[in-house]
Amino acid sequence: MSTIAQRIRQSDSPTGADLASRAVSYREMLTGHVRPVFLALAPALGLVLLIACANVANLLAARHLGRQHKFAVRAAAGRRTLAP
Repeated sequence: MSTIAQRIRQSDSPTGADLASRAVSYREMLTGHVRPVFLALAPALGLVLLIACANVANLLAARHLGRQHKFAVRAAAGRRTLAP
């Protein structure tokens, strides 16, 4: 690619004097200047997901503890009252 650009520059055409070439990957072309922002936001997104998972686990644990007490009371009252 640089050889072709060099040959065009060496020719007598007026447009070839300021011609330059640079090969860039497709991914860099799409996310070139935005990539550092994505890399900075990734840990923040991970932290938000971690907090959400902890909240869901806390809700499930609270629900389990409430039902455990309810079943203990029913079991103490007798076997016939265990049906919901």
